[in-house]
Amino acid sequence: MSGIEVVESEQKIPEAIESEQKKLVALSLCCLFGLIGIHGIHRLYVGKYATAALMFLTFGGLFIWMGIDLIRILTGGFKDKKKRTLISGNSSLFTKIVTGLMIIFSLIVPITFILGFAIGFFVPMYEGYMSAANGY
Repeated sequence: MSGIEVVESEQKIPEAIESEQKKLVALSLCCLFGLIGIHGIHRLYVGKYATAALMFLTFGGLFIWMGIDLIRILTGGFKDKKKRTLISGNSSLFTKIVTGLMIIFSLIVPITFILGFAIGFFVPMYEGYMSAANGY
């Protein structure tokens, strides 16, 4: 086997499967800023600038898109710009409780808004109908 050299090919190191961004930070940003009506900050955090702008302009898809992102972050389905999963990280019981409360409040606000709108819209119509039916 003279004249033949065996050249070992360079093995590429696989890219990191996990992102540098933390799941709890994305969840907190989604809840906290979504609660006050500024949607898409969690998408800015993971580098998704275009969808962050769309989310901001559509009020979180009328809170539906925000709810979907909340579920995806909690279940681990939310990825960064490079399609990597977010780091779970170690968090204390206090941070878990605070995050849970933020999730609850961020879901209560849109539900209250929708119910308030429905009551404010339909009750006057019903009262007007009843007064017309009774001859008032």
